Amino acid sequence: MSDTISFSKAIVSHATRDYTATKIIINGEDFKDARIHMENEYEYQNAEWLCRQLSDPQEAVAILTCKCTVDECGGLYCKVTETDNTVVWSDFHTNSTVNVYESMPPLHFDKIAYIAALDELKTLLGKPITTKGATTNTSISS
Repeated sequence: MSDTISFSKAIVSHATRDYTATKIIINGEDFKDARIHMENEYEYQNAEWLCRQLSDPQEAVAILTCKCTVDECGGLYCKVTETDNTVVWSDFHTNSTVNVYESMPPLHFDKIAYIAALDELKTLLGKPITTKGATTNTSISS
């Protein structure tokens, strides 16, 4: 059984600035509130930045940021891997020496539905997109 994913825009008010962020919805629930249970420590990631990271995933993608909004301070990261039919988020971790998320189970998404969710987020952000069939081949224009 695959997990489901969708994204929505959120405005985050920070002491120094407001920014457009990405709320991640997994299986119909807000990922930050339902899975993390540390909503006072993490904030939604900058929307445009997260779109780019998930469209061309590296070894570790910061899916949530620290409340101070500086990723290097203490974001929540995961490894994003893809197969022919799925996209998997696994190896959840922070850059802290204590990783309370190491036992979090991986999330498995149907690849077509995952790409459609990314496309929908990019549409919400007003970013044109060209999809070539895989998340690593998906590009967005600035």
